[in-house]
Amino acid sequence: MIKYRYQCLKFYCFTKGKNILECIPEYITKVLKLLSDAGGTPYIVGGAVRDLITGVEPHDYDIACDLTPSEIMEALHDHHIRLGGLIGFNFGVVVCVVDGHQVEIATFRGPAEDDESESGLERRNFSTNIEDDLSRRDFTVNAMALDSEGNVIDLYHGMEDLRAKRLHPVGDPSMRYREDAVRMFRACRLVSQFGFTYAEGDRSSDVFVRKNFWEECEARHCSRERVRKEMEKLLSGDFPDTGLTLLMTSGLINCPVAIWHKHGLSFSTPFKSLAHLEGLMQKPKYHMYDVWNHTLQAVRLASQDIKLRWAMLFHDAGKGLPAVRRIHPDTGMPTDYGHETESARIVSEALAALGYNDSYIREISWLVKNHMSLQFVMTANHRQLKSWLCKKVSDFRTQKDMAAAFKDLEQIFLADLGASRHSEEEENILRENMAYVHLVIATQMPVHSSDLAITGDTVMQLIDGTGLEIKNIFAQLLKMVQTGNLANEEEALTAYLQEMILRKQQEEQE
Repeated sequence: MIKYRYQCLKFYCFTKGKNILECIPEYITKVLKLLSDAGGTPYIVGGAVRDLITGVEPHDYDIACDLTPSEIMEALHDHHIRLGGLIGFNFGVVVCVVDGHQVEIATFRGPAEDDESESGLERRNFSTNIEDDLSRRDFTVNAMALDSEGNVIDLYHGMEDLRAKRLHPVGDPSMRYREDAVRMFRACRLVSQFGFTYAEGDRSSDVFVRKNFWEECEARHCSRERVRKEMEKLLSGDFPDTGLTLLMTSGLINCPVAIWHKHGLSFSTPFKSLAHLEGLMQKPKYHMYDVWNHTLQAVRLASQDIKLRWAMLFHDAGKGLPAVRRIHPDTGMPTDYGHETESARIVSEALAALGYNDSYIREISWLVKNHMSLQFVMTANHRQLKSWLCKKVSDFRTQKDMAAAFKDLEQIFLADLGASRHSEEEENILRENMAYVHLVIATQMPVHSSDLAITGDTVMQLIDGTGLEIKNIFAQLLKMVQTGNLANEEEALTAYLQEMILRKQQEEQE
């Protein structure tokens, strides 16, 4: 067993000037103590230990202990700690709430071959020593344990891999992935979050990823909910291009995800529609990358908003498909006119397979479908931009929705442009024209009658006894404002309505 005293870790601790124990929150210290008082040997395990060492404040803490789930629950009950339940008998994880924080406490996991060796279901696949538990963890950087005295147990060179920024499975990769296939997606996620280099080979080798290895490890058993969670973390990472590269080079991009529903179990391949982008040629005049590498750069350049990164991941998914790809007979150069429509269809299907709701899918699909408006926005004058916006009004329910969508679309434009051949002048023109677009939406482009600067009560009072219908009035006012013929101001709207009433009265008299 390799142990590092906490003094050796002081330099890496996220709170400078404190040892690692002083960085652990009080509620975790409280749990460690009550488990120790109950006769257990508890450890902080997993990502929290990794984060403490590398200078990142952990988002949550997991605790592992040699006590059985029943013993853990009894210890918590004796200290009046509220229980949150038991997460699966085979996992043996007790959830509790301490000082307002949810904490998961797991019984040490034992070797897989010992599943049936213990008497009683409660102790099935459990162990009484931390070494067994660490041997079942996914990656070496997550296979360290911190005890209540500040000692770090590191049996698999996790510290060394952290310093080398290397992600390496614990022991036999095929065994680790067969235990939990979602760990394959987690590998891509950790690479994205921390900029690790992934390796399946021996410790002296460079990156080793066998294209079909993960398929052999039965990745098709991954639930879509867990895959979606890992992919969201991947896309929000600082190095999403690196994580996505691993997804592609490993072949995991073709992985089916499991969907449980009332009719049983089915499978879907939400990322397979991206597989053909690798090496797919684009016009060198506009692009310095093939479609896949352009996509990677665009995802990286987009803000870390999950919605925008989903959009960038799929924005060119329609390229290269028979429905849109054409090769010029003279130059041999490809074109993909209309690929944005195909891409919008593809991203809608992919996100639906991952279980997102319809509203969220529509937002991302709209961004993808409109991302090619970049070329128009950069060359259009103000009148053309305003006319373009009028055609987009029907896509939204409120002015607020429209304003938010076009702010997102600008980010899409900039990321797409940044991953293509462009000049600083083009970027400046885009920003200038989009500034006008935002101004028009804010001041001249109400989407719904509720966005007008006049209330229904005011309109009703003005048209009372005139025979005019409020629905038609609002439709007329909305159209006048959207076309720029009327300011969205209460005074202007009221004056225009009074003129409408006067004209109607004059027509009736005639």
